[in-house]
Amino acid sequence: LKSLPSSFIDSLLQPFFKEAWCKKLSPAVVVTNGYQLQPQMAMDNSAGVINADVACGTKSPYGSAIMNKKPVRELVAAGERLGALIQNNAPGFMINQRQHRMAGLAAIHLAQVLRDAVAARQSAGAGAKGKKKGDGKGVYPTWREALQAVVTWRQVSEPNDPVVWVDELTPQEFANGFGSHTPMLSGQTKVVRYYPNFQ
Repeated sequence: LKSLPSSFIDSLLQPFFKEAWCKKLSPAVVVTNGYQLQPQMAMDNSAGVINADVACGTKSPYGSAIMNKKPVRELVAAGERLGALIQNNAPGFMINQRQHRMAGLAAIHLAQVLRDAVAARQSAGAGAKGKKKGDGKGVYPTWREALQAVVTWRQVSEPNDPVVWVDELTPQEFANGFGSHTPMLSGQTKVVRYYPNFQ
């Protein structure tokens, strides 16, 4: 799982493009605000991870060679079992097997990141016999580095959903707190997922 890029979309897209994407603005608005066409993204899919979910349970040619490998099939199956545990059985939360699979793979990826960090810290703290032990500081990932593994899988799970770090939008939108509010009412519409929490 570590072959997936550590920053999938955030570092590749311009802040105003991400803001417009989140707000579902017209492409015309993006162009009139000085947006410069970006070069095509280079996707390193040498491990086949990005296409692995497409082939799962289908006869799609994408990633099928990867899915024929037993370790990959076992990993994806484990991801599916773990991911199913996140289902919120409440109105408005539909079952989405692709997102379950990606959530499970995100959990496994995060566990790998933390396992490696703990092993590195223990190794740094153990020291060699007769030598001063290191304190292991700087070995653990920051919370952002750890959660980037989860964010990346969420971005892959549904490319049409804008999932980005809010502090990498335009500075003005970040300062305004964009993305830090969840609407319970949208106009006269009660948002089915969240309105039951409104009292």
